[in-house]
Amino acid sequence: MSLVGFVLILSGVVLIACGIVILALAAFQLLRQIFSAPGVAGGVAPPVPGVNLADLTKLIEAIVKMPQWLLAIVAGDVQIWLGFLIDGKNLWQ
Repeated sequence: MSLVGFVLILSGVVLIACGIVILALAAFQLLRQIFSAPGVAGGVAPPVPGVNLADLTKLIEAIVKMPQWLLAIVAGDVQIWLGFLIDGKNLWQ
């Protein structure tokens, strides 16, 4: 295995792992914000559970940003494929 191919494969795996972890953390944080109950201030009754406009806006913003993360994951896959190609390995057989 050549050094260049190994570095491309390893960096592609790292890129994919980082993209998936960051996407999972962002989704977890968004869900935590949506389903967390706001504090009661000054004897005011807590609001009825549900999604308010700010939470809905955050959800839409996360969906809009998702293709960038998917593009990063696909770039990592291509990087791994290129590393195998440089090493002379055929993944399609």
